[in-house]
Amino acid sequence: MNQQNDNQQGEISIRELIETIWKGKLIIAIVTIIAILASSIISFFILPEKYAATASLSIKPITIRMATLDSTVSIIDYLAIMPSKTKTDYLGQVTSAQVLEKTIEKLNLKGSSGTTLSVSELSTMITVTDIANTDRITVSISITEPQKAALIANTLSQELGQIVADDYNLQIQEAADYISKQLSDAEVVLNEKTKALNDYRSENINIDVLKKDIENLTGQIAEYKMDLQDLKTQIASDTIALQILESVSQSTDLISSEDYNLSISTDGETANVIIPPDSLQDSLLTIDIYDMQTQLTYSMSKKDTLETQIPKMESALTESQAILTDQEYKYDGVYNDMDMAQKAYEAYQQRSREVLTYSSSDIGKSIVSISSEAPIPGGPISPNKKKIIAIAGILGFSLSVFFVLFRNYWRRTKSVPSK
Repeated sequence: MNQQNDNQQGEISIRELIETIWKGKLIIAIVTIIAILASSIISFFILPEKYAATASLSIKPITIRMATLDSTVSIIDYLAIMPSKTKTDYLGQVTSAQVLEKTIEKLNLKGSSGTTLSVSELSTMITVTDIANTDRITVSISITEPQKAALIANTLSQELGQIVADDYNLQIQEAADYISKQLSDAEVVLNEKTKALNDYRSENINIDVLKKDIENLTGQIAEYKMDLQDLKTQIASDTIALQILESVSQSTDLISSEDYNLSISTDGETANVIIPPDSLQDSLLTIDIYDMQTQLTYSMSKKDTLETQIPKMESALTESQAILTDQEYKYDGVYNDMDMAQKAYEAYQQRSREVLTYSSSDIGKSIVSISSEAPIPGGPISPNKKKIIAIAGILGFSLSVFFVLFRNYWRRTKSVPSK
């Protein structure tokens, strides 16, 4: 029973609410219409229309490709230490003071007060968007004049591309000037080291000739040592033979031919010479002994000569080798200085050719290029009139309903006597 009464009271309350709103329908309608009319007037006649012009840019940072230099060469590689920029770096440069000042100056932009537009004022009109995973960005200008918005967007894009190209060309030119100076200095050093090498060659023993002399001397010493060894062997052999001959010889004097007793007997066609064995054999041995003694004397004399010459030649060889080592050390030092100067000069020549290639190609202009210019916008982006009117209508309706309900509540509570 109580539940039924509560339901009836709830129904009565909702009914009263609807009746209250219906009674105040005129107020609700008037307030809603006023809100809609006011928002319409504001949207169409008071709020300025803004137009957005958008230009699309392509950003392709340049990577300097350099040939590999000889690892033994130590030079200041200016191209290698040139700062490299990324897409993000160029993205931030869109709203840099340099780009904005150039745009303001070129278009002679004026502010609302008629004075030259400031950098900060122009910056508030710009929206830069990075298109992910591409080389593209968009630059949008939002102002009240559609043609001017397109003009500013395109001019700013052009100025950005020109400034980026000028900055790159300036870096390349600075690199070219630096490398040119280093190349000139390297050429001076190379000429000095080349002259020092030529002077050294003219003032000192020719190393190739000295090496040839040492080679010949080494060969001659080896040949003499072989001859000496052969002589020693020959002397030992001849000494033994001489001792044998002297041991069987009966006389040390020569025998004259008339002392020989020769008898010849013939037997058929064969002729035999019969010599008394004792006297003839002794004479022949004496002759052999003399020959052997003469040969030994010659061999001993030659051996003594070789034994005297070989140490002298070895001493001369040692001295020549010492001279060669000293000359090679000094020559290598002078030659290495010239060789390093030559390599440094060639390295700077190579870098000079590379930087001239980059400079002459005017490649800086390709870093930032306009993919599509900003067209004149066909319609405003703000204010959104339909949205403003709809919001104003909803807001006016809501406020008027609240007012009607509150007024009814106020009247009801005011008429109830206090206990």
